[in-house]
Amino acid sequence: MQKWLTNFKVILKKSLDLIYPLNCLICRKKLNFDDGSYLCPACYDKIIKNKPPFCVKCDCSPLYFERAWAVGKYTGIIKELIHLFKYRRQKYLAKSLGKLMIDFIKTNLNWQTIDTLVPVPLHPKKLRRREFNQAELLAKEINRQIPVPIANALIRIKQTTSQTTLPPEKRLSNIAGAFKIRDAKEVTQKSILLIDDVLTSGATANECSRVLKQEGAKRIEVLTLAGR
Repeated sequence: MQKWLTNFKVILKKSLDLIYPLNCLICRKKLNFDDGSYLCPACYDKIIKNKPPFCVKCDCSPLYFERAWAVGKYTGIIKELIHLFKYRRQKYLAKSLGKLMIDFIKTNLNWQTIDTLVPVPLHPKKLRRREFNQAELLAKEINRQIPVPIANALIRIKQTTSQTTLPPEKRLSNIAGAFKIRDAKEVTQKSILLIDDVLTSGATANECSRVLKQEGAKRIEVLTLAGR
């Protein structure tokens, strides 16, 4: 019976590879179902990743988070993948993008000190249009391999203009008052890793951190896929 089942799985896999061939999203090289990714190893390795030494927290402006980390630069392959993920609604990319964040956490962060993952929320109207929150999907992928619980502790109560369309001097006022806490017990005295896809000016992460600190969060670090 076991041998029959093994043979059946092999035949099924070969049939799926034949009928539904997977191709790398970047170079279109043929993949197979065993790869568990939508990128070939060569394209995955071409993603420009940030490496030590990292900048420490800047004290020249009022920041409410201790550090902000970005897996890579917002350019090239990672930029293309983020656009497919967010704007083309390619939700399946959460797995590959989540792996980038998981690898970065394991290499560069002391994740054992993190009490909870908090994804940056979308406004309900935007969530209905997009049908998913990219930050929450990334947090779920991280949680699958790193045993840190997720808390959807923040609610977005103000619909704002996209930060990327605004000059830097208007981003702070645009995002001010956009968030509130769902339940203070989820964040009080917690060390939090705030999850988002892209860090631009840091205004959104800072406003989220301000609200979290106001409700008793002990320490906040920010992790994004890319930084501008």
